[in-house]
Order: sequence, then structure tokens, then C-alpha cells
Amino acid sequence: QKKVITEIYRDLANGRIINWLIQNADSINDYGISNNLGWLLESENSHIVNNDTIKLLNLLSQLSEDELIQKTKQTVEAEVAQKSAEAEVKVSTTGYRKGDPQAHPDTAFIFTENAEAYAYSTGIKLQESFPNPNAPKINVSDVNGTNQAGIRTDSAGNISKNAFGVVVKKFQQDANGNFVAKEGQFQDTDADFKLFVSLNNDMFKRLEESGLKKIVFPSQMALGKAALPLRFADWLSKELNRRFGITSTIEKNTKAGYDGYGLSINQQSTQQTNTTQATSAEAVQKPAPNYVPKGLDLTNTPKANYVDKGALGDKLAASNPVDGIRIVKDVTVQDVLDYISSDKGVTSKQKKRVFESLAKIGITKDALTTLLNIDKNAPTWFLYYHELSHLQNKDNDTYWEAEDSGKALDQRNYESVNKLSLEARATIDAYNATIDKYNAGLAKVAIDSTKRLFSNIIEINPNGALNDRVGH
Repeated sequence: QKKVITEIYRDLANGRIINWLIQNADSINDYGISNNLGWLLESENSHIVNNDTIKLLNLLSQLSEDELIQKTKQTVEAEVAQKSAEAEVKVSTTGYRKGDPQAHPDTAFIFTENAEAYAYSTGIKLQESFPNPNAPKINVSDVNGTNQAGIRTDSAGNISKNAFGVVVKKFQQDANGNFVAKEGQFQDTDADFKLFVSLNNDMFKRLEESGLKKIVFPSQMALGKAALPLRFADWLSKELNRRFGITSTIEKNTKAGYDGYGLSINQQSTQQTNTTQATSAEAVQKPAPNYVPKGLDLTNTPKANYVDKGALGDKLAASNPVDGIRIVKDVTVQDVLDYISSDKGVTSKQKKRVFESLAKIGITKDALTTLLNIDKNAPTWFLYYHELSHLQNKDNDTYWEAEDSGKALDQRNYESVNKLSLEARATIDAYNATIDKYNAGLAKVAIDSTKRLFSNIIEINPNGALNDRVGH
């Protein structure tokens, strides 16, 4: 059965290319694709594959890397310009005071909310059980501008019609009405992530339907009395940028009693208003990371430097332009399998995520075990090719992101889409190169240049039928 793994609309590159194709319907008609492709960007439809999506992916495959980059740049700039024209987005510098929404009825005020209060305030019926589903405390103090939820209601307890809550916590009080900290956080489970996404998409829909074009955001989200799992914060950051053109930085919540991440909303303008500071969205241009496996150049390969176990921390191999490729001595098949299956160490967790995804395109643990057992040196060669892919694609230039700046290595986010995508590409390069090296007769991984991020994987051949050639 043909399927897309995870959500196409969250792939910023391909999502923007899809937007470009939608805006150029005349040209895509030549390929027999229907004009109305906007449904592709809706989360509830993102898992669907039909003839249009297959044709669209095949069409994208005809674009060169330079064309993809250029079209992405153009559509990013167009999106930012359109968002800036459609909405006046501001960031609060002084905090919210109860009564602000009522004093400015033409403005939408965004505050951070908990799921229990959101469901109660909006009347949404959820299957999720909460400590106080029928009587959560919703009329709360603004605590001199430090409690965003203070604007949820007016002083009399009436729901503020132009205040919209971004849900960053499950619940705020226990069954006795006492405040809870970490106990009320979202957990990093698929069920909680689905709830988090659905509630915030509901909020975004309500905001859009309000018709309000002036929008005020708080200067931070989930960095106070809430904290989010990393992928939750990453999703929220991308949605704020996609929908409103605003940028944010993912930061660790350092308050006692909390464990997770939040967003610091970037304030990019110095134009002052009475309570807010204007912000403009800018497309920050970086060197384009190479997510597309194209094979390795094995004509002039550097020698590996072998080090003792533990010299690279929890890693089995590492590389950079200065030190070259370093590999732990006498690596065994079990060493590699343990490394990619473990939750110990940030890089092991990262590799586990990568291989869980790659299993869906044919690089299963069994397939890798077979490959690594072909020869006693196979584990070392696999690690070598992986690091060679990083070097030849100059991943060192794009691997570390703004959120990593100033952080110790073990405190950085190793599970961002960018890093996981680079690691997936390097793994596919290593898998194919090892197959070539030992001529095991295993099917090579066929690469389609449209599937630029590891999170967008489709299993098709040029005729649209499944076979043993799988793409990343």
C-alpha cells in the first residue's frame, strides 16, 4: 500500500514548493494534476496518498537542487510579504493586564493556556480525563503582568472573546484545586502530541475565523509555569513561523520543578507602541543543508584515525574538517546495534530515532545486522562511510543551529529535523557504500531528490507501484 510517512505539510521545503505549484496551476495542469492542492497542507489529510500526490512528487523530482533552493527562497519571501500585509503582528514587552482584550476589541491577544481550561472555556468535548473537568479555575489574576492567563477572562469572569490560548500544558490544578507544576505537563507520547497539535490547530482556526488582523503575542511561551517536550516546542515554533511569519528560539525551561522546553519569541523591530513592540518576519538565509543522498566519492578518501573506546564519549565515530574521521577501535556488530538501539546518551537517542524512521524504507535492524555480519570489518566500514558522508557534504557548516549557540554539547538539541535529516542521509550513504564494498547483492536504496527530509518518505517506483526499491 502506497503511503507517505508522517506529514508532508510540515516539511518546510516541500511544503513551500507545493505552495509554489498551487500558485502556478497553469504549469502543473500540463502534468495532469488538479488545481486544488491546498488540502495537502491540512494536517488531517497529510497522510493521504492519491494519484495527485504521486504525480506531484514525480514532478518535484524533475526540479534540480538549485531550482528547489531557488523556488523555496522565492516562496519564503512571498509568504513573509503576504503575512506582513495581512496581519499586524506585535510582541508584548510589558506583559498582559486583565482588561487588555476588552480595551482593544480590534486586537487578538495570544496567551499560553492549559488543555483543561481551554476545553472548559471553549466547550470542546475531549476524551482526555482531567482533575477538574467541570470546574477548573479560569478567572485568575494577571499577577502584575506576569501571568498571561489573566486575560482569559475579564474581572467578572466572562471569557474574553478576543483572547486566544496557545495550549502548552495539560492541566494547572490537581483534584483539590492546588497548583501543579511538572505533574501537569504534556508527556512525550504520541497521544499527548496528538492532543497538543489538535487543540492548537483548533485555536489557530478560531483565531483565523475571528477576522482580527492585529495580533499580539507574548514574549515567551512555556518558559514560565509550563514546559514542553522538544518535538512539541519544535512544532509550535514552526507553526508560528508558517502561519504568522514570526520567528522564535527554542530554549530550555530552567525554572525549578519543570523539565522541558519553551519558546522565546524574537523581537525584530524597535518600533514601540503603548504596550507592544512591533516585529517583522525575515527569511534568514543559511547555507542549504544537503539532505539528499547522492552517493560518495571514493576516489580520494581520507584515512581514519582509530581511538580507544570512550575517547569519543558515547559515540562510536566522529568527524570534522580539522580532525578528519575518528573511529573507535575494534568495533563489533553488537557495538553498532547497541548504539542505535539505546536511550543512553544524546547521540544514541538521535541514532535510534533515525533508524526507527529508516526501518520504514527498508533499512531495518535485521537488514543492517545482515550487512554488518558480511565481514569482520563491515561495522568499521559502515561507520567510516557514515562520517565520510558528513565530510563530503560539509554538514559541519549547517549541523549546529541557532538554538545550539552557547550550549554545551550534551545540552544541544540533537533531534531537530535538520540534524535527523543529515544523519538519515549519511546513514543511507553508508548503507549503500557498504553494500557496494562487499557486493552483498542487497537492493540499493534509490534516492528521489524531492524527498529532502527524512520525515517525508514515500514508497513508490517510477510507475507508482511498490517494489523492493525504497526512497528517502
